[in-house]
Amino acid sequence: MPQCKLDVTLEPLSAAYLNQVERLWSDPAVIRYTSIRTPCTREAAAERLSNLSGRPTVFAVLHAGKFCGVAGCLPAEEETFGLFYQLLPSYWGQGVGRAAAEMVLEALRRLSPSATVCADVVAENTASIRILEGLGFRRVRTSAPDGGCGRLAIWEYLRSFGNQEEECL
Repeated sequence: MPQCKLDVTLEPLSAAYLNQVERLWSDPAVIRYTSIRTPCTREAAAERLSNLSGRPTVFAVLHAGKFCGVAGCLPAEEETFGLFYQLLPSYWGQGVGRAAAEMVLEALRRLSPSATVCADVVAENTASIRILEGLGFRRVRTSAPDGGCGRLAIWEYLRSFGNQEEECL
């Protein structure tokens, strides 16, 4: 699996990570920056994990061999994917999110070279905005406050691997 200089690796996300994703998705600090409306119970985490497991572009993120989050690209429509990354707060600000996002995009590029990638970010999540801008995404619009998390405006970003950029829907 992909690895970078920060000792960040990606492993296929599977049911074996239930305890870790439950910890991630039950943390209010993490949830406030996602489209998940409330922190997850173990059962809700298991259901989410089941929906994400086995996808070729969804991963557990490990730092120095320890679980620190999840990242991936999910299909939105034909050749359009949605990038996401969620880390435990103890890993914020260390470059792990950027490294994971870069590796996920590279994995997607190998599978689908002409893909268009979109990403939403809660407007107050300046670290995520910096990651996306640093990866070459450009802001295409700001959605209404109830557009995703129900609390804040969400910026949508766009990046295309091909020559033509298309706006995310």
